[in-house]
Amino acid sequence: LFTGVLEIFVTLTTLFNLVNCITRLTLFNY
Repeated sequence: LFTGVLEIFVTLTTLFNLVNCITRLTLFNY
């Protein structure tokens, strides 16, 4: 169960980082 939670946490962190990069790129384009 703990490993599953850890996997979900890592996935969420990766997704958050991706969204952060995309937002930064979009803001820089403007």
